[in-house]
Amino acid sequence: MNLAHLLPRLKSAGIQSLFLTLLLPLPLVAQITMFPGDCNNDGTADQYDILPIGIAYQIEGSPRPDATLEWVPQLHPDPWGLQLPVSGVDLTFVDSDGNGIIDSFDLDPIALNFDSIQNQAMPLPLPYLPPDTCFSCPKPKLVITFDRDTAMVKDTFYAELVLVYEEEVPPSVGALGIAFGLNYDPLNVVDSLTSVFPDTMPGDLMFVTSTSSLARSWRVIPPGQIRFGAAGKGTNRFFATRLLGRVELVVEDMIIRLPMAVATDFWLEADGILILNQFEQVVCLDSVVLDTLVLFDPVNAVKKQDNLLPYISFFPNPANDWIQVLSPNGALIQIEIWSLDGQLERQWRNVDTSEKLLFQGLEPGVHLLKMYTPKGVLVEKMVVEQ
Repeated sequence: MNLAHLLPRLKSAGIQSLFLTLLLPLPLVAQITMFPGDCNNDGTADQYDILPIGIAYQIEGSPRPDATLEWVPQLHPDPWGLQLPVSGVDLTFVDSDGNGIIDSFDLDPIALNFDSIQNQAMPLPLPYLPPDTCFSCPKPKLVITFDRDTAMVKDTFYAELVLVYEEEVPPSVGALGIAFGLNYDPLNVVDSLTSVFPDTMPGDLMFVTSTSSLARSWRVIPPGQIRFGAAGKGTNRFFATRLLGRVELVVEDMIIRLPMAVATDFWLEADGILILNQFEQVVCLDSVVLDTLVLFDPVNAVKKQDNLLPYISFFPNPANDWIQVLSPNGALIQIEIWSLDGQLERQWRNVDTSEKLLFQGLEPGVHLLKMYTPKGVLVEKMVVEQ
């Protein structure tokens, strides 16, 4: 699509100002030297490079002679002379595969060269920080939730990444795309098995994702990190609550490494969040809502830990529909009963150890009794009879 054919589409979409900005003359540049995948010319190929592709989607210019996808300086003697509306990055950089049209194929060099860095582009690379903010745009939340409360040895669990609008807003004040990083403690999961599954339906979004073992099959990033980017194709696609994708994580065989620990919290922490609209304006984030999951190892947990409270006990065991916990220090902070597959079945807070704890309806078999004390957590096997 050339610019003459592009004007009616931009006018009908209500983004004539973007078109006029793209037509602003650039300083005379005899040639451009670029690195495929660094679409915003900030010196790195990463998740943020998907955003310029989304903003300038379907705009055409001159192809790059002898274009390759390799991370080497590539000369373009005939720059496009068009720029992103706020950052001013020449669209020659955004056409990262060099075929003369900005489209989904420009994602491939990002994935191929992910996390590569350079300082030899011409013009020289600059940090990608669009200075214009849309203060009238509603602020969405990034919400990260897990599909369960606990995970045990060899479990597979999932985290959902959702961009939440409290109510649907007009597309004109929505967002075109979002890019961010996720960090987590890789100690207790099989980091090489961490996978990201973008929500590819209904197909109106493009995605770039990376984990420590996979960045679209080619490049890797450090353990305990995930990179994620999603963008619409030329128009805002975020104006109502929308699922971005799911992260799959696998618990290791022996997840508890600290000698006194029987459980540990796990969460994904988001950072470097950048949300842009179709005019390359920053859309402010309201907040990040993080869920927490408990990693729990029943094999290690059932071993009595003498350095906690050696005199805590409970009876009867086997039990039928009640137990009583005995503690030399009186009330316990909390008591829980767990199934062996990691489901919380019963819970009591501020437990008076002189009272019986009733739990009618539990399935016969082995369960885990988890007791929270001021000195730590103690877990014992408990057998429920018919």
